[in-house]
Amino acid sequence: MVGRGAETGENPKRLPNGEAAARIVRAAGSSRDRADLLHAIVVAASEIVGVDRCVMFLRPKNTTKLFRGVAALGALVDGAADGLICGGLADRFSREIIASRGPVVVENAAHDARAIRPTMRQFEVTDVLGVPMIAADEVDGLLFVEQHGSRRSYSDQEQQDLMHFGAVALAVVLQFDAAAELREANARLDRRAATLGRAAVIDRRFTSLSSTTPDADGIAALTARLTEKQCSVATVEGVPVAQASPDGVSALVSRVLAPQITAQPEVAEALAAIAPGRSAIVGANVNCNLLHRSLVAPVTVDDATWGYIAIMESRSRLTLTDQAVVERAARALELELRVDRRIAAAGLGGGVLRTDYDATQLQRTMDEHLGPLPAALVVCRVEPRGTATPSGTGEIAAAFSSHYGTAPLLTHTSVDAVSALVVGLPEGISRTAGCARVADALEAALRELPDPDAHFAAVSTARRSPDDVHHAFEEARQVAHAVTSLCSEVVLVVSASALGVGRLVLGAVDRCALERFVTLELAALTTDGRDPREAELLRTLYVFIESSRSPRLAAQALNVHENTVRYRLRTIAHLTGLDVAGDAQDQLTAQMAMLVLRLQGRLPGYDPLGRPVPVRRTAP
Repeated sequence: MVGRGAETGENPKRLPNGEAAARIVRAAGSSRDRADLLHAIVVAASEIVGVDRCVMFLRPKNTTKLFRGVAALGALVDGAADGLICGGLADRFSREIIASRGPVVVENAAHDARAIRPTMRQFEVTDVLGVPMIAADEVDGLLFVEQHGSRRSYSDQEQQDLMHFGAVALAVVLQFDAAAELREANARLDRRAATLGRAAVIDRRFTSLSSTTPDADGIAALTARLTEKQCSVATVEGVPVAQASPDGVSALVSRVLAPQITAQPEVAEALAAIAPGRSAIVGANVNCNLLHRSLVAPVTVDDATWGYIAIMESRSRLTLTDQAVVERAARALELELRVDRRIAAAGLGGGVLRTDYDATQLQRTMDEHLGPLPAALVVCRVEPRGTATPSGTGEIAAAFSSHYGTAPLLTHTSVDAVSALVVGLPEGISRTAGCARVADALEAALRELPDPDAHFAAVSTARRSPDDVHHAFEEARQVAHAVTSLCSEVVLVVSASALGVGRLVLGAVDRCALERFVTLELAALTTDGRDPREAELLRTLYVFIESSRSPRLAAQALNVHENTVRYRLRTIAHLTGLDVAGDAQDQLTAQMAMLVLRLQGRLPGYDPLGRPVPVRRTAP
């Protein structure tokens, strides 16, 4: 659309189109500042038409309607381009240019309804020419020119020249932006390459260190040299492990990992927030006399924070290279600690199972390599069964970990292919419940192995010190001996708590002697082809013993009247001579006999582990 201003006369061109285009191309090539190029465009546009004011708008990326001011020339508009927007619903002038894709002239803009009249009055606009800037058949920019303070007409030639110039100018801007993006991409690649180069150097240095001095002192010294900053390593409890300075002699010491510093709430919170494998800056804290910032990375072993490595900002600012060095140093420490623990665990696993060891030295070694021990420990003994090929200790431990939730503290394989697992019990659980949880996890693990029936496992009661752990292994051996010698059914796991004190006797006496003992004491209740009445008496005796020898509790478990229990106990006393209701010696005798019957599978209503099973009724 051409405004009526085109009919009021022509104005001579002040700058030829070709020269204007050449000028902005030179501007694009001589400067990398986009603002310089945009300013050159509005100057050339104003000179093409011979006016003193020009404003240029471009459509930002990822928008469809609004155009933003990018450059302005002339009185009142200099420096105002950044705050200008056009192309909105109320801006009929700009929308007409976009829709017509051609030049539009608005005379007396302050009174023309197509323009935003308050804006026109603010900038004292009279007769204005607007042209689209088109690229790839899209209007991506707008140019407006105007003679400030006087009326002005625009010839058809001026309108076409300005529109053609706008298209050239937009192409130059787009080319300039593409070149700038390419330079930035190349710069990012260069920075990335430099970073990767530094990372490769850092990695080679730490890898080389691993084959020479793989200890905390060596890692701290290398970290200090690479970062040129003071380095410290400490355990999570604040025990100092290593200190190093870039020159090897500086007296300046990093204090961020000292116990009195880590006890401060702000510092403790900052350390706890650092994710494994990452690092973070811990700021200065005048309240605790921490005068320097530090870059700290956690050292994590077996999903627990063992300690921290830190460098102190003293000689220069902390950098991304410093971050890469500290995080690589933390990984180096983690690797060395894992190796140390594996080596130590291999020795400890055998140490806690032997009798010829120094308990004090073993306790010191366990504390050093395993850290604080759990409140209670349980030993699992897994023996091969029959002629099948058993799984290895590592495979058993891995399967156990998946069900128990944590890995065994120690593992060991003896020369006779017996696997031993030393397991920690979690806090807040009773020892009896903890042992039951270990037994359940071990049974589930054995059932996952290629040949579950190739193993039998015994679980000790809960223990604490190295001496106790050795005795727990012996206890598990007694349980295994008792069960394998007496039990005719295939049982995967038996815990010592399931046998009670009877494990001491069962593990030391052979099968024949135990069977003679049961026959002697309970002959009247264990006849061949026993009738339902005998089975009922045996179940009553077993439940009475398991119910703390309480007739009331036994009656509740059997769902009978308490007097019925008392009557059956008197019947048992009449048949066997065992006064289980009142004589402690007879109670112990009955308890041992019932344990043997249960393990042999001869106790009606219960399996060898004491779990209830349906009672098989015998036809009369």
